[in-house]
Amino acid sequence: MGAFRQHVAIDLGTATFLMYVEKKGITVNQSSLVTTRRNTDRITALGDESKNMLGRINKDNEVIQPICGGVISRYTLTKKMLSYYLNKSIKSPLHRIFKPEAMIAIPVHTTNVQKRAVERAAQEAGCSRVFMIEEPLAAAIGAGLDVSKPEGRMIVDIGGGTTDIAVLSYNGVVVGKSLRVAGDAFDAAITQFIKNKFSIQISPLEAENIKKKLVCLYPSYEQPDMEIHGSNVVNGEYEIHTITSEEMMEPLMETVVPILDCIRDILEETPPDLVGDIKKNGILMTGNGSLLRGFDELIHKSTGVDAIVAEEPGLCVVRGAYKVLANMTEEQKSKA
Repeated sequence: MGAFRQHVAIDLGTATFLMYVEKKGITVNQSSLVTTRRNTDRITALGDESKNMLGRINKDNEVIQPICGGVISRYTLTKKMLSYYLNKSIKSPLHRIFKPEAMIAIPVHTTNVQKRAVERAAQEAGCSRVFMIEEPLAAAIGAGLDVSKPEGRMIVDIGGGTTDIAVLSYNGVVVGKSLRVAGDAFDAAITQFIKNKFSIQISPLEAENIKKKLVCLYPSYEQPDMEIHGSNVVNGEYEIHTITSEEMMEPLMETVVPILDCIRDILEETPPDLVGDIKKNGILMTGNGSLLRGFDELIHKSTGVDAIVAEEPGLCVVRGAYKVLANMTEEQKSKA
């Protein structure tokens, strides 16, 4: 029976939902947003379609983030989203009869109550057995690190809702923390700064665009500028302004300070021998938040340790989760 069960890995992110299916690779890479009829759990759209509705939706519908801070905040919507993507990704009747096994990535220090909610939602959505892995461990494996050795490796995984920072050794987390400061907080800082400076309200998509194209966290980089578009908060008129990368640096720096502080705190809590390993190997950065220009340089400046951004950092967690599940023995599964 086990031979007919497909392996599925899921990165249940605050900003992005990713699914990796055996023999197919990544089948889902979509926004985690869903659109519902207002005050109901009736889904009318989801994924990138919902993301494109932000700021453009009528009063009868609302766009909702069912996963906040890396954990489920709207159980029914999360279950429906999981079910939809599983059915879309697994179409073989045989594989639907023998429900897939799933490995789901979760933030560091997720509570038992939160873990049970994730497990139940996945099972009710169509999974058989559900296993879980902490995001930084999955990200490290997905980035190609060998974490099986008793050697210290440090990872900073910057997602949409959380930043997970951990020191890994011998297939486990030695020291780790999860912060609710990540991509969404960067977007909020951009939106608030522009509102204060120009008295205009920009859309979430505009804030994300500014983050990707303009924001720079280290002054040695080129300092571009760009036009921004929004509605005046006083009279509602549509306005266009120009903003520079240099102007955006201060509010974003204030937002990333807790991440820098946490990295230093974890290094202080790490056993000295493992710190030596980290200084030799560097700090690995994963998650789409690591793509902010100059973030690696800023971490190096703050800690004195080189920081390296992984290849395709946003896909590391789901790839690592799949790799772990695919290599688990039946004995390991029975003990998990």
